[in-house]
Amino acid sequence: MLIILEFIVNTLKNSLTLQGQVADRIFPTGVDIEPEKSVFPLITFHTVSEITRTVPKGARDSVYQIDIWSVLSQLQIETIAEIVIGLLNFTQFHGGYGSTVLRWQREDSGSDLYEADRRIWHKSLRFRTWVK
Repeated sequence: MLIILEFIVNTLKNSLTLQGQVADRIFPTGVDIEPEKSVFPLITFHTVSEITRTVPKGARDSVYQIDIWSVLSQLQIETIAEIVIGLLNFTQFHGGYGSTVLRWQREDSGSDLYEADRRIWHKSLRFRTWVK
């Protein structure tokens, strides 16, 4: 759902604490990440799954993944992850057209995915949202 992705990106980009870590390097998945050419650390995001519920009718259950990338250290990844979790975990907002409301959002999972062949630290966070 576009309004939720906009909310997530705006929340991350508007955080002065997060800007101190990644500046404005927050991209949809698909950005070319090469340790030799990319500027790190950076964040990518994408939708993992989305379903429409019948009860309550029209409610949507979505999972979004936020990936944090660094060539410096695991500590840098953990620091950025804690900021992201603090900004997005258990958030709610009202917006969109008609009665679109983000009823709830919480961290669904997290994984450390060090990529030894490319010397990149990578943490993947998933957030689940319920929207009506």
